[in-house]
Amino acid sequence: MLKSNRTIIALIILTVASAFMTSCNRKTVYYHFEHTDLEGWNKTDTLLYNIGAFRDSGTFECHVGARISNDYPYKSITLVVEQTIYPEQTTMEDTLVCNFTDSIGNILGNGLSIYQYEYPLHEAVINANDSVVYKIWHNMRQEEIVGITDIGIKLTRK
Repeated sequence: MLKSNRTIIALIILTVASAFMTSCNRKTVYYHFEHTDLEGWNKTDTLLYNIGAFRDSGTFECHVGARISNDYPYKSITLVVEQTIYPEQTTMEDTLVCNFTDSIGNILGNGLSIYQYEYPLHEAVINANDSVVYKIWHNMRQEEIVGITDIGIKLTRK
């Protein structure tokens, strides 16, 4: 019984320490995923990410994250990412092709039944007190696609 208590305490300490170390990445200023409909993500279902006023000016690297299940039938997905910076209302639109497998079908992501991927998008210069809105939708031929569970945005200070 004493040995099992030590094991539990060691696991708790390890969990808290790893959570502390990963949460202390001061370069990451925003990291959020939006869920897609499990029945299928429709081309007209735009995912919205509202990022409030930035405290400091800077150059930020933007990444798009994707989580997919084994139900996803394709090797890649094409996403349209629209970024609007306020109050100037400067809008930029990017098309991003996200490959999930290599040329022979090997999975490139991390995971077991849900695979996570991250793709670089662009750099953005954002001023103090600016806010940013990202909109993401898929640009596949099929109107509704299954197997995409989440799409995320990550901003890190350069």
